Amino acid sequence: MEIRFEQSAADLAAFQRYMLRHANQQNRRGGRLGGIAFMVVVLALAIVFLEELASFNILGFLKQAIILLLGLAVLVFIWHRIFFRRAAKSLSGELVIRFAEDGLHHDDPVTKAFTAWPGLDHIGLTSDYLFIFFGYARGLAIPRRAFPDEAAFEAALAALRRHRPDLDVESPPQVAQRVRRHRRGLAIAAVLVALAATLALTTPWRERLALPDGQGAMSYLVAHGGGAQPGERLPMILDLHPLAGFPEIMRVAGHNQDFPARIVYPAAPYWHLVGLSWFGFDHHMAEEARAAADQLAAFTEVLMARYPTAGQPIVTGFSQGGSMAYALAAFHPELFAASVPVSGALPDELPARAAAPDIVVRALHGGDDQIVPADWARYAIEAMEEQGWDVELEVYPEAGHKLPAEAKAQWRKLLADFAAAEGGS
Repeated sequence: MEIRFEQSAADLAAFQRYMLRHANQQNRRGGRLGGIAFMVVVLALAIVFLEELASFNILGFLKQAIILLLGLAVLVFIWHRIFFRRAAKSLSGELVIRFAEDGLHHDDPVTKAFTAWPGLDHIGLTSDYLFIFFGYARGLAIPRRAFPDEAAFEAALAALRRHRPDLDVESPPQVAQRVRRHRRGLAIAAVLVALAATLALTTPWRERLALPDGQGAMSYLVAHGGGAQPGERLPMILDLHPLAGFPEIMRVAGHNQDFPARIVYPAAPYWHLVGLSWFGFDHHMAEEARAAADQLAAFTEVLMARYPTAGQPIVTGFSQGGSMAYALAAFHPELFAASVPVSGALPDELPARAAAPDIVVRALHGGDDQIVPADWARYAIEAMEEQGWDVELEVYPEAGHKLPAEAKAQWRKLLADFAAAEGGS
C-alpha cells in the first residue's frame, strides 16, 4: 500500500501537539525528566532566594536567578531543536509512505527513509490523524484525507496491527482540547504574573510624602518592631535597600526588628535594571549621591514631624544602601544619632568640619567583598577618624558581599542598643 500527500502547516501543528502530549504523558524519559528539571530549577531559585535574602544580598540573588533562568532557557531551546526541528524535517514537502512487509518506507523530497516494524515505538489515532512514532523524537502524522477511502485507512491500521500486535493504537479523546486547556492555563498564569509585577512596580500600598522646597516626593513602607503600636512615640530607624532593591523586599526579608522601634523603608529615586537605585556609577555618581542624601534628609525631617519620634533617627543600609548611610552621616550628621553602614562605601569626599559631629558610626563589612571592597570602607572610616568622629569598622575576614550570622547578630544588637538609647532620651 502506498500513500502520497502534501503536508500542510496544520498537519505539522497537529503532530507537534500530539507529540507534546505524548512526551509529557506517555514517555517517561522526556516528559517526566522535563518536569523534574523544571522543579529542580524552581527549587534552586527558592533556595537561592531565601539564602540571599537572609544575607541581605538582593543583588546576588538577582544575578544567580538570571543565570539559572538563562540555563533553563538554553535547555528549552535545545529541547525544541531536538523535537520540533526533527519533526519539521520529517513532515516537510510531499511524503510518500509505503506499508511493506519489511517495514515503513517514508520518503520526502530530501531523504529516503526506512523504519523496520520493530522500530515503531507508539501508534496514536485521533479523528483526523494517524500518528506513528519511531523512537522518542521522530514520527509521521498521516491525515485521514491522505487515504482515498475508509477501506484504505482500515487496511493501513490492519497492517500496523498485524506487524506490531504488541502496540496498542491509542485513541486519546479530545487531544486538541487538552492542549488548549494547558495553553489557557499558561496564559492565565502569565497574566497573573504580569499583574503581580505591575502591582509591585506601582506599589499602591506604599505611603508617600511630599518634600519641601521642590524636592519632589518619596514613597516608603513603615513597620513597627517589638509589638509597638503605630501611634506610640518610638525611636525611628531608616533601613535603606541595596542597588536593584525595593522597600518591599527589605520588609519581606524579615528586617523588622524585635525591639520597640519604627522602621521606615524608603524607595530610591532612580530605576536600575530590575530595581531601584540611589545613584548611578558614572561621573555624576558623587553629585547624584549627594542629591539623594539631601532628599533623604528632607524626607527624615518630614517623617519626624508626621510620626511621634523618640530622640534622633538611626540610619542603616546594605551595599548601596550602606553607601547612603555613610553619605547621610557625612553630609547630615546633625540629623541622626547613629549610622550603621553594611558593606557600603562613602560615595563622595568627606566634607571638612570645624568640629567632629555627635553622630556615632558603626560600620560592618566583609573582608573578602569583591563588589564593594573593604578598603573603600576603611578609607571612609579613616577620613572620619582624622576629624575626630566616633567611628568603628568591624571587618569579617572570610565574608564576601553579605553578612555571616555573627555579623547579622551584631547588626541587630547595634540597632537595638541605639534605639534603646534614643527611646530613653
